[in-house]
Amino acid sequence: MSQTPALLNTQWGFFISRMFILIGMLLVFTAVGTLAGIGLVKLIYGLDFTNINMEQIIEMCKDEPNTIPALKLFQTFAGSIGIFLIPALLFPMALGEKTIHFLNLKKPVPYFSWLIAIALMFVVIPAVSWLYQFNQGMRFPEAWKEFETQIKQMETQAGELTRIFLKANSMGMLMLNLVVVAVIPAICEEFFFRGALQNFIRGCFNNEMVAIVFAALIFSGFHGQFYGFLPRLFLGIILGYLYASSGNIWVAVLAHFLNNAIAIIVSYTAGLYPEIAILSEDYVFPVYISILSMLIVIGLIAWHKKLFIDLIFQHPENSSNLNTLDKTA
Repeated sequence: MSQTPALLNTQWGFFISRMFILIGMLLVFTAVGTLAGIGLVKLIYGLDFTNINMEQIIEMCKDEPNTIPALKLFQTFAGSIGIFLIPALLFPMALGEKTIHFLNLKKPVPYFSWLIAIALMFVVIPAVSWLYQFNQGMRFPEAWKEFETQIKQMETQAGELTRIFLKANSMGMLMLNLVVVAVIPAICEEFFFRGALQNFIRGCFNNEMVAIVFAALIFSGFHGQFYGFLPRLFLGIILGYLYASSGNIWVAVLAHFLNNAIAIIVSYTAGLYPEIAILSEDYVFPVYISILSMLIVIGLIAWHKKLFIDLIFQHPENSSNLNTLDKTA
């Protein structure tokens, strides 16, 4: 017992103790967000989301038209604000930091960071598509067949629910989807995974790459899809790099928003023009396109770093931006 205070004063002790605080915040505010979502859904739509599973929700979507807007309201409180945004805003206080500075909400950003963030989210599409196809082809050992079947069944249901969730037959519904599935998750998830978690890991271990990869692993794992883990991990690393190099959380938020918005718009457009093959969920980019996509992504990231270094040499007063760049070299 006498060693406990000494452990807490070590690097690992600080890391573990604060991680327990962060996990506690996640559990508490996930519960709060879930209760708030259930209460609002019952108040506004008269639906009870207590103790129902995914299969029941899918059936409700077919029989009760208010289920889909109710799901969007529930997702906003339980799946975004409660689990991610509130812990991200409060966690810096547990570290003795001010939220606005810890999350880098106001740090100036050169114009090229915004442009490269936008370019990356379009260029990365074939590479992410290839990773998704590769991930889909992964198989468990024979002894784990039953477990594999259960996972596939769960993810098939999740995919069906997502298609129902994103279904839009009007421009108004498309705009609502962009807000609920692109804007809100981009802000909430980036504040948590990059602003709070990645920043915290970097501060503990003074290693930017470790922080980027760790946060990306947790980011992908949180989505709970084994057959979508690799593409989300790759996207998480890109988002983490954009945040680390630009030093401003809004660059990562913009990139995350674009990634989600592109998927929503493609889904909406595919419903209007089903004959266009590239809009189909099953479309596979040629291998050479995927390889080229990966190479361009790497090139854009390297160019972004060079632009930052050149900017710092031209304007030494911006040298604070070099701190994170040096650690990724």
